[in-house]
Amino acid sequence: MRFTFNSPPGWSRSPFPPPQRGVYLRSPTNTPSPESASILLFDAVAADGTLEEHLSALVKQSCDGLKIGKTGKPVAVDAHSYRGLSITLTLSVPPAGGGRARDEIRVYILIDAGHERLPITFIGGAKSLPQHQAALDLLVGSVSALNLGAELYSRWTE
Repeated sequence: MRFTFNSPPGWSRSPFPPPQRGVYLRSPTNTPSPESASILLFDAVAADGTLEEHLSALVKQSCDGLKIGKTGKPVAVDAHSYRGLSITLTLSVPPAGGGRARDEIRVYILIDAGHERLPITFIGGAKSLPQHQAALDLLVGSVSALNLGAELYSRWTE
């Protein structure tokens, strides 16, 4: 299944660098700053266990090696035509070249479309979520199936 979504107004949009597949959205906030943020929409993955188990495994894999601070409880989210689950964490992320760690907030969202699930991750500075919550909600609420009409395919085969 392929998904469609609406990008938040003012956010830049680009594909992940190959061989990865997904969409990278960047907030209009100057970077780096505690208010800057990104939203990553990954390629859909096969459903694996319950939605909560799958989200937990996604978070564990993504945060391997990072110092986790506060972890919220999973919260139900509604996409356009799907249900999902999200969890918010605060992290301390060491810089690549050493030095002082930076505080980060992440919101992991897993949209359930039955046999496939769409992972979405909000990554931002320590003060970014309140500023960008409406943009994240807009994006998640707009996720729906990408329905390509049969006429698209017949046009190329005729």
